[in-house]
Amino acid sequence: MSDPLPPYPASSTRSGKPFVRRLLILWLSLAAGLPLEAGAQQPVGFAYYDADRLYDTVPALFYDDSDFTPQGRLRWTAERYARKIARTAAVLDSMRMDIVALAGVETEAVVRDLVVACREDYCYIHRTFNTFDGLDIALLYHGDRFFPDRIEQGRGWLYVEGELAPDGPPPFADTDPGSTPDPDSTADGRTIRSTDGAASRTSARTPSCAAPDATPASRAVSSSADRRNPSDPRNRRIGILACNNARYAAEALADCREQHPDIPLVAAGRFGTELAGRHGMRDLSAAAERAGRGNIRYRDGWRMRERILADTALRTSAADVYLRRFLFDVRRGTPLATYGKTRYLGGYGNLLPVFTYLVQNYLEY
Repeated sequence: MSDPLPPYPASSTRSGKPFVRRLLILWLSLAAGLPLEAGAQQPVGFAYYDADRLYDTVPALFYDDSDFTPQGRLRWTAERYARKIARTAAVLDSMRMDIVALAGVETEAVVRDLVVACREDYCYIHRTFNTFDGLDIALLYHGDRFFPDRIEQGRGWLYVEGELAPDGPPPFADTDPGSTPDPDSTADGRTIRSTDGAASRTSARTPSCAAPDATPASRAVSSSADRRNPSDPRNRRIGILACNNARYAAEALADCREQHPDIPLVAAGRFGTELAGRHGMRDLSAAAERAGRGNIRYRDGWRMRERILADTALRTSAADVYLRRFLFDVRRGTPLATYGKTRYLGGYGNLLPVFTYLVQNYLEY
């Protein structure tokens, strides 16, 4: 197995030795090739990834992207754009998530180039936002695991609602907000361990993409009998909210909860942890943050800039930061950036993805 131990540096308040031991435990668990239980089904992987200013090279008419042009301050050429596309696709392929909320992309053409570059067979939803920097949000998904039929957008946020595939896995135990996630819950692209210790593996897929239906299915959950039936479509509906602007995060979350109160929600992006309790949600990233992990490095240590919140009705694994050695500048111990101020470094970006795993028969009984 390649790259089992990413060089994740400790924050200023955390000793590195315990974390190294944690990573060794993780490596041993993964190397052991934990077998699947008989009849075990696949979890639905969900990630949020900010591609960190994935612009094309064409000057825009309605906002200033002049730095990201061949004649601009950053000398953003076709070769550099192609390298960024290839590297972002490599991150997506290594994660092998079923659903990815992707922020920091400029246009639909950029998203299309990225999907073509991926080995994973992704469908995508893209919406253009009226922002000063011109950066949008897209949702990538495997067409055999998620079936979207409602799309909404607002200032800095995208909401997609749909059904998870009917052949879902058995429910995980609930995430305990006060506990530290199991080391095996960190994704390696193939094996994860749920919070109740059940191992699962991702598998090859051949998704089929269909356009979202303009008329969503019934979203009411009427009885405990219906909620216990995984074949009932009302038991498989989920809403996904992605927000890349902290100024509008509270408004976006409040609007989605008010407009879709009967839909279990997963919210990812620039959400503060204080928003979770206000709206009947859990901050799935809290345990990783308490353990000293984050998805962006500042001078004073790691911070969790993007989070994943989940409806308390959902059963999920704990959320964590996606780590791979190739994402890091090993000498500095920081994510390998595309630019260091104006100096081109050719890396992946300053932000690491965050991820969790969902189940399809997920509602509390």
